[in-house]
Amino acid sequence: MKERTKVILTFIAVVGFMLAVIITFFMGIKWPDWLVYVVAYIAFGTMAFIGIAGYIKSCKNKRISKSSEVAILRGKIVDHAVRRDDDMSDLYAPIYEYYYNGETHRLKSDVATSKKGREVGTEVKIAYRYETGEVFCVDDLKHKKGIDLVFGILGIAAVVLIALKHTGIL
Repeated sequence: MKERTKVILTFIAVVGFMLAVIITFFMGIKWPDWLVYVVAYIAFGTMAFIGIAGYIKSCKNKRISKSSEVAILRGKIVDHAVRRDDDMSDLYAPIYEYYYNGETHRLKSDVATSKKGREVGTEVKIAYRYETGEVFCVDDLKHKKGIDLVFGILGIAAVVLIALKHTGIL
């Protein structure tokens, strides 16, 4: 699942839950309790699923990057792609350049941050999967794993807390 898709789905899930809370408490509309719980389960369940799925994919890519299924290539950061976030702040994603099969290729990172982070000219490891032609930066995996794990743990914790509240234990 692409990083942008994960962000969009998580955003939809969290906004859906927030809207349910706002309507329920601030607008004076009383929803049936079961409906509030269903919305909460869906919102945080989606967040947990997306986070854990992303974490598993990052772990799989890390494992694959150490196998004979891939060529580990030397690359370097040649530029940063800049895009605007929803709150109008700039996000920077490194653009990598690597040499494979007699040709020079470029790859834009899936990981974007509010600061440029690594400087232009920094060397990185690029993995090229022979079987699928998939290309990814090995150095990006640790960043992806971290945020995915945080989303997954927060989503699971929220679902557990909601279940405990729903069953009357809390």
